[in-house]
Amino acid sequence: MAKQPSYTVWTIAVDGELYAPPSMAPDGTIYVGGTDDVLYALRPNGSVVFTRRIERSTFFIPFSTPTVGPDGTIYIGCRDWTLRSFHPNGDAAMVYHVDEAVRTGPLLAEDGTLYFGTGNAFYAYDHYDNLLWTRKFERLIYPLPVLTGDGRLLFTDGRHKLYCLNTMDGTTRWEFKVEGFISDYPMALPDGRVVITCHSAGENLLYILNANGEIGKVFSLSEWQPYTPVLGPDGTLYVASFSGYVYAINNEGKSQWKFRVPLSFPPAMTVDPAGTLLIGGLDGYLYAIGRDGDFLWKYDIGSPIHAAPLIGPGGRIYVSTVDGILYALD
Repeated sequence: MAKQPSYTVWTIAVDGELYAPPSMAPDGTIYVGGTDDVLYALRPNGSVVFTRRIERSTFFIPFSTPTVGPDGTIYIGCRDWTLRSFHPNGDAAMVYHVDEAVRTGPLLAEDGTLYFGTGNAFYAYDHYDNLLWTRKFERLIYPLPVLTGDGRLLFTDGRHKLYCLNTMDGTTRWEFKVEGFISDYPMALPDGRVVITCHSAGENLLYILNANGEIGKVFSLSEWQPYTPVLGPDGTLYVASFSGYVYAINNEGKSQWKFRVPLSFPPAMTVDPAGTLLIGGLDGYLYAIGRDGDFLWKYDIGSPIHAAPLIGPGGRIYVSTVDGILYALD
């Protein structure tokens, strides 16, 4: 279980604001980017490995966390119509040129395939940096993909549709459409089902779809939940609302409990292996909620938190804040 921090181990301040959570490489290197368009690489002790300025990065978008591959390669989406990659020592690697601004970090599959989207297209590159396929769409908003174990690629258009593509060639397997608005990002459950939240016909709903895109379970929510749920180790879904409530819903679509905290936009939530939910608040506190909905503790960071905390080896917690400071807490 994530322990209540007793002190700040180290901090690093950037010349901007931090909206996206940090990423961690297999060797423990921490990567974070802020609105100053600089990528920071840090050792676990807080010392700087390197910094790289990336013109027109998307670090101002809450979901634009750097993607780190198993070999330590770092991938970053940019608004200059490129996706850029860097070697672990900070040297520039590959630059992928596309048709429009890349709005989020890419998804990296186990076989090394990169999947990412722009405002009107989706791309897949193999681990040799060859373009496998591309698909055009009428409109995509922050198209962050999700992979399933059976080779499906899921993403929404940020409005009415959820797409399911075959990863091999980008062909459509199925689409799911609502009359209202779907949350920006879907979630794939380990058993192949898909979770989305939406606002449709005056109702706030959580859908659990089967692997074929058909509605399996529906849960009615009292507030609009426009965010991707967080999945706990026991299969519990944690979803957050504009009003600050976090709901715990089991994988059959039944409510377990709800808890209210001053949430950020989007909600800054992480769950640890024991099922403890860590939530960053706009009030500058980091909250811990137990798997049964019990309030455990809060820690005063002192600045609004928009990004999900990162839990590192040994339970160390990394929190990035709007005032441009990354905290390492023990």
